[in-house]
Amino acid sequence: MLVIRMRYRTLVKVIGGVGVLLILALVVFTLGGSDSEDLSGTSGQPSSYDRSPTYTELPRDPNVAEQDVLTTGRPQSAQDRVILRDARLTIITEDVPAKVDAIREMALEIGGWVVNQNTDTSTSSDDKTVATAIIEVRVPSDQLETALQQIQDGVVRVTNESITGQDVTEDYVDLTSRLNNLQAAENQLQALLDETQNVDEVLAVYNQLTSLRGEIEVIQGRIRFYDQSAAFSSITVYLRPKTDPVDTSDDSDSWRPGDTFEDALAALGDTLQIFGDALIYLAVFAILIVPGAWILSRVWR
Repeated sequence: MLVIRMRYRTLVKVIGGVGVLLILALVVFTLGGSDSEDLSGTSGQPSSYDRSPTYTELPRDPNVAEQDVLTTGRPQSAQDRVILRDARLTIITEDVPAKVDAIREMALEIGGWVVNQNTDTSTSSDDKTVATAIIEVRVPSDQLETALQQIQDGVVRVTNESITGQDVTEDYVDLTSRLNNLQAAENQLQALLDETQNVDEVLAVYNQLTSLRGEIEVIQGRIRFYDQSAAFSSITVYLRPKTDPVDTSDDSDSWRPGDTFEDALAALGDTLQIFGDALIYLAVFAILIVPGAWILSRVWR
């Protein structure tokens, strides 16, 4: 009977322990489900613990440049660049004076002008008077290719053609920025001058204004030069006749006694110079050799 009671008590304890464990598991499961619902929500909204920032990408306007040229110091696009273009041509033509006139008229018709012109005349090998010329014109930059084509029309041959371009955009933007700063400083000084009553202060401000005005005018001059040079390209044309002039005095086949005499004198001078150099060498060697030979002769005796 004692054994039965002990087994009964053990069984009760086991059953009681299992029941306690089941109750604890049920409580934990219930609490875990409640917390999960609180964190995740039932409407699909983000949790309150989600602190990740959200960003909205703003649309970009393709018509607006990335930066202003005066702010960044760089042009907005390739069309805004300031490029100075020049061209040089060497042409051979039948009638040099007529071609010079045609180039001048062409430049004037398209809105350009003649910078300088020079014509020289000489005699050809067949005793004909021929002319060579140089003419420099300025034409609108957008008409440069057209002007070059018109210059080359009707010529015998184009022996040389070159087109160069200098990009001065960076310098131009820098000058513009400096000009704006100087003009702003000038306005401030002018306002200060209007308010100043002291004579010494007036003179000091006036001197600063004068200095600023000089710098402003220099920069404005450079900007105007760039504007004009970029708007009008320079074309320099060297014109030569179909038969180049020949200097008839340079005839290598004719006999010139005077030239022969001069050549003989030059050869004689060279010979005397060589002979004089040889005498100098002999004198130097004699100074060294004669004493040595005399000493050796005394020793042998």
